[in-house]
Amino acid sequence: MGAPVERHLGGKRTALYRLYDASDRLLYVGISADPEKRWKGHSVYSSRWWKHVAKRVVEWHDDRYLALAHEYLAILRERPVHNRRRTPPHTTLWPNRTAAALLADLPRPLTPRLQ
Repeated sequence: MGAPVERHLGGKRTALYRLYDASDRLLYVGISADPEKRWKGHSVYSSRWWKHVAKRVVEWHDDRYLALAHEYLAILRERPVHNRRRTPPHTTLWPNRTAAALLADLPRPLTPRLQ
């Protein structure tokens, strides 16, 4: 197991969100303490794909670190169409860490609260 990641990202409750199109295809995975505000940003700067968003699924985590770890794993496992950061070869978070190692370092329970 790798060295534990420092939890310097703050204890602010943070949402992990998934955006889907009308065919239930996963378009994007992201995190934000204020998803509504973040989505407004997507609507301005991600117009190429934002117009296709038909469904939003939000799960809340107790702090940004947990949300970030779950976001990283979701992107690696679920391969959203429009994520670019935190996707190979652009991954800079936790280099050389496997999904299993990340999960092992996360506190229990891992059950997110769905909105």
